[in-house]
Amino acid sequence: MSAGIKLTWLGTAGFLIEWGGARFAVDPYLSRPPEARPVINISIDDLLPLDALLITHGHFDHAEDVEKIARAAACPVYAPKPVIRRLEKSGYPPELLHPNETTPGFQIGEVSV
Repeated sequence: MSAGIKLTWLGTAGFLIEWGGARFAVDPYLSRPPEARPVINISIDDLLPLDALLITHGHFDHAEDVEKIARAAACPVYAPKPVIRRLEKSGYPPELLHPNETTPGFQIGEVSV
């Protein structure tokens, strides 16, 4: 596995992680209110390409932008069941949806999660 890891803070609890040849976002909340400080100007396009989207829980500041980002990236989503159900209802491809509660571990590139 390559030694370098690059973390980009996306605001709130979100990070873009580039490691082991993989790019994945954790809890990306890009649609922060304009008065939020510090100002972070990162767009969905800045995240792409993504190998996976990881969501820790369904609070708005962790999961609000999941559908928009997932659709732009066309990547697997690992998230709690309520978030997965919301994506299922929106028509996101079921083969790309993985509930955290029943997904014990997985690989993203060379990275074991």
